[in-house]
Amino acid sequence: MPVTGRGTVDGNIVIVKRSAQILVMLFQHNKLQSLHVTEPGDLLGNIYIGRVQKVLPELKAAFVDVEKGLTCFLQKGDLSDIKGNDEIPVQITAEAVKTKPPVVSRKLTLTGRYCVVSCQEPGLSFSGKLSTVQKKHLKKELAVLSDIFTKYHVIIRTNAGELDEIGPLLDEIRQLAEELAKLQMNAPHRTCYSLLYEEHQGYIKAVRDIRDNEYDKIVTDLPDVYDGLHRLYGNKVRYYQDDLLSLGKLYSVETHLQNSLNTKIWLDMGGFLVIEPTEALTVIDVNSGKSNPKKLSSFLELNKQAAQEAARQVRIRNLSGIIIVDFVNMESSLDEQELLSYMRELVKRDSVKTNVIDITPLGLMEITRKKIGKTLSEVLDTVPIRCYSL
Repeated sequence: MPVTGRGTVDGNIVIVKRSAQILVMLFQHNKLQSLHVTEPGDLLGNIYIGRVQKVLPELKAAFVDVEKGLTCFLQKGDLSDIKGNDEIPVQITAEAVKTKPPVVSRKLTLTGRYCVVSCQEPGLSFSGKLSTVQKKHLKKELAVLSDIFTKYHVIIRTNAGELDEIGPLLDEIRQLAEELAKLQMNAPHRTCYSLLYEEHQGYIKAVRDIRDNEYDKIVTDLPDVYDGLHRLYGNKVRYYQDDLLSLGKLYSVETHLQNSLNTKIWLDMGGFLVIEPTEALTVIDVNSGKSNPKKLSSFLELNKQAAQEAARQVRIRNLSGIIIVDFVNMESSLDEQELLSYMRELVKRDSVKTNVIDITPLGLMEITRKKIGKTLSEVLDTVPIRCYSL
């Protein structure tokens, strides 16, 4: 019995190099839907034997060196029994952002394509994006691994819901649990600053986080990337080679990047968005612009198109925290509720946890999105982008 019967859409993952960065882009119907930028020296997910530099009991935190000269912040709740100069295994869970150091955790976690296995409280849980039917079916099939769920916490990812058979999921859970057990067993015998586990290359992690049913093939013009992905995804991966037209030009990569950093984004109906990030929140203002009210059945139609574009821009730019969307005013409260429901459906496709809270009495839609890594502008600000007339 397949977990799901849904097929893929008309989508491609395109992977190209730009300066020292590798870009992983999801296109659907020739439109960019998500973008991940892999930076050189990415340490996210790596597991080290770190040395506790200083414990700060009043903050319920500590500083831990994972390499000479690389000090990380150990989050509260992970202090249990440590003191200065102790050597402990830790995993980098968040990158350095501006003046803040990388964040580490003692709850070691290994992530796969279909599941996550960690040293947190033992048990089994499921992605909130899986349906009740999928969860019930998977839970029944996974009963054969009950011994693993008493040792580790296993989270079943959304991709597992696209499997036609349970075998790949069972194999991955066993593999990750075995690898995690070996890490725990070997850690006490390794020297300080040892790299116990090196996470996959950033481009592999980015592809892994895109749902299987969102693309048909992966295309790259980078030989090393092709080799690394072909081992994991087989014939889904295509190698592009054309001396006359590069893959980046074929997909107009520079144009898409510039458009994804612009403050003003035009809509097909003639309206436009103005996206203004601030220190505290991001404001997205929807304007009717050149749209002709006489050709619109209602402003709800324009607002729905604006909602589609706003959701897409949030994903591409990796915006997080509080996001306020000021739509064109609508007279009907029923239209407001329909727009609210529509936006909630749109954000379900986001791999990052996103919540559409409500529409305030002033007509402002409140959205929150979990912070995962840097924004697109932070990642690309050191690399000049050529200007285009859009």
